[in-house]
Amino acid sequence: MSRSRNNLTFEDAIQFVMEVNDTFKYKRGKFAEFLKILNDCKARRIDLEDVKERLMELFKEHKYLLLGINAFLPPGHEISLPSDDEQQSDDEE
Repeated sequence: MSRSRNNLTFEDAIQFVMEVNDTFKYKRGKFAEFLKILNDCKARRIDLEDVKERLMELFKEHKYLLLGINAFLPPGHEISLPSDDEQQSDDEE
């Protein structure tokens, strides 16, 4: 997904959803949670910070999904990946 935010298409969104679907093909509950996050956001039941927090937890083992979702987030609200040092200290706790 190399398009800039301004050039995203509906097909780009579908492609990303399919990538999430493929990633969680053996963990259907995780894909269902992803769809719930999207629906809750669209219905304004959760705000952008909640969306980011929930996606970070859901995608924590799939950095490429965290990077991919950034294309769909508003400027200034991108999810930044923890450095390897931060990740290691979190794992040790």
